[in-house]
Amino acid sequence: MTFGRATRIVLLLLGLNALVGCARRPRDAASVLPPVTLTCTHFVGGPLGSLSPSAASPEDQPAALVAKCVLHRGPDIDRGDFVPLGSMARLVTARRGDEPVLAGTRLTQPIQVLLSPNAAATQPAGVVQPVASVESVVIPGVTTAFRIAPTGPAGSQPIELQLYQSSLDSDLQLAIATSGPLATNEDSSVPQESPSKSVTQREVAILDGINSAQPPTIRLRIPCRVDGSSSDLLAEISLRAGKDDPETEALLSSARQELDRNRAKGSAKVPAAQVLAGRALLESTLPLLSQPSARRSALIMLAAQTGAAICQDAALVADDSTLEQLAAAINAQATAVNREIDLAQWGLVIDLTALKVMADLQSAEKLPPALQSVLALHTGEAGRRAGAIEEAIRASPTRADLENRLVAENLIALEDTSPSARVRAIDWLSLRGRAPRGFDPLAPPRQRREALEAASTQPASR
Repeated sequence: MTFGRATRIVLLLLGLNALVGCARRPRDAASVLPPVTLTCTHFVGGPLGSLSPSAASPEDQPAALVAKCVLHRGPDIDRGDFVPLGSMARLVTARRGDEPVLAGTRLTQPIQVLLSPNAAATQPAGVVQPVASVESVVIPGVTTAFRIAPTGPAGSQPIELQLYQSSLDSDLQLAIATSGPLATNEDSSVPQESPSKSVTQREVAILDGINSAQPPTIRLRIPCRVDGSSSDLLAEISLRAGKDDPETEALLSSARQELDRNRAKGSAKVPAAQVLAGRALLESTLPLLSQPSARRSALIMLAAQTGAAICQDAALVADDSTLEQLAAAINAQATAVNREIDLAQWGLVIDLTALKVMADLQSAEKLPPALQSVLALHTGEAGRRAGAIEEAIRASPTRADLENRLVAENLIALEDTSPSARVRAIDWLSLRGRAPRGFDPLAPPRQRREALEAASTQPASR
């Protein structure tokens, strides 16, 4: 009896232990991770819309590189030499709808990146298996975007890994773009114009200077937490030089067909009357730009008729030598640009050309004080940084893009260590109704930071 009772107790304990062990066994993280899709798209211009109105047709370019993106997943991918994306990004932009907001890495902060010339030779620990793979080409002047998107109801927001090369011999640019909801400030002590709610923000982090002649393997570790279990996604992009072979030609043909379809969908011809008006204006004013006696009045009339306020102010105050340089640049640009655009688009071309001339003079330390004032009036603190103006020119296919980019640059300047830079930026933003509420450029650092953080959680508004 005693032996039988002891045996039953042992068996009961063993059964309980087995049940507890099963209950405590964690679920395989890969099994709870929602399915993901990996697709590839192409669009003309850079990640920030960097297409000038006079850009040559990039669809006719050969393939500079062939890019293959492989997506892995695993419970705990070894971090190894991965570094935070924010520490490598040269530029981070944030937008809510069409409005730029103070840049930050609220959405992209968890992502880590690794660029390694021999990354393909080693496999990081923790990788379970590749789950998707896509191959395409990188065409100069065209962005190749690999899109990672969850297909289930849970999971992270879609992420795009965008590759861009402006020309065959230029460095490669990598942009990581994602959108997601952010909660607005719920502090009742802070007056709000609308109730607390979620707003959608889009962030783009850009890494440039990637050697295209000897491209590294690009890896991005994307943490993903689902149903209480953590599981990482690893995106690995390998690059090789484009060759004149059937495989590369097939990928290039597919990309060009996609660009053709997008052009057919999005093309909206400018009304003929507007095109004729723009053409007539150019034909009557461009010849006058080469005549010293009529140059200034012709430039002012051309700028006024097209809404090019930057060029108009520059033409009013520029000395004769600078005016000649400005007129020559506008004449050359007008000759190169597509003539099938309206007066407003001509105005953007003219203003971007004027900004380029002033930025070049500033870089050479030859910008006259009068034009420094024009640059400050129209661009704020961004106008004191030639690099910022160059970026704005490249990233402004429309007038709204130019204005938003200048607002974003001045918002960034609010964090400058120089009090005078902060004052110039807040004054420029205030004149346009875009200044963060409660921000004092001369306040202590903590107070300034609190004002910017409070403003960053509010829906964008004018």
